[in-house]
Amino acid sequence: MNTGFTYFLKALSDKSAALRITDKAGNKHSIAMGYVRLEDNCDADTHSQRIAELLASPYSAQFVYGSGPTFATAESQQVNTAGRLLYHCCVGADSIYDMGLKHVFGIQTSNSKYTFQALKAAALTGEVKNIMIAYRSDHLFTSTTCRAAVEYVALLKELRPQLTLTQTVQYTANESSSNPHFWTNLADQAEQAQVDMMLLCENKNQGNSFTQVVMERSKRFKA
Repeated sequence: MNTGFTYFLKALSDKSAALRITDKAGNKHSIAMGYVRLEDNCDADTHSQRIAELLASPYSAQFVYGSGPTFATAESQQVNTAGRLLYHCCVGADSIYDMGLKHVFGIQTSNSKYTFQALKAAALTGEVKNIMIAYRSDHLFTSTTCRAAVEYVALLKELRPQLTLTQTVQYTANESSSNPHFWTNLADQAEQAQVDMMLLCENKNQGNSFTQVVMERSKRFKA
C-alpha cells in the first residue's frame, strides 16, 4: 500500500531527486532513510511499547512520526526523553507544544481556532440563533477544541446579540460507547432545545454516527 510516507521515501531513493547535504570539504552526501510502521491496535500500553521498540535496536529510529491525538502527549514525552525527533502533522493540541519539549515539532493551525470560522460564518448568516456544543471531556484534543468554541460564541454575541449558547454537553468515551442510544438521545436533546447549529467535537467514527442519526431526520440543523 502506498502512503504519503512511501511516496516520500521513493522520492529520496531517486538519485536525481534525493536530498543531499554538502560537507565543509565540498563533498555531497545523499540522505538515506528507511520507513518502519508498527501496529499498536489502538492500545495505550501497546503503543508505548511500540515506541520503545522503534527507539531501540535494531530500528534505532532518529525521526518518529506522531500517531494521532489519543497518544500525542505520551509519545511526545517518550520520544523527547530519548533525545529523538518527533513530528506531529496535524493532531496535537496546543498544550503539547506548550510543554517545552525541544525535540517535538509540528506544523498546524492551533486547534483552539478550528471552530472560529464556522461559528463566524454561521453568525454572519443571521439565521443561526441557538447553538449547542457537545464534546468528549476525557479527550485532550476534543475538549480543548470545543472549550475554545464556547468562548468564541460569547465573542461573536457582540456581533450578533441574538446568538445564544443554548446548551453545552460534556460526556466521556465510556458514556457514549456503553449506551447504544447515546447519539439518538443527543439529537433528541438538540431538537427539543430547538437548536439551529450543533457543534460536536469528536473522533471520526463517533462523529459519523451522530451525523447519520441527524441525516435520517426530517428536521435538520441550519449549520
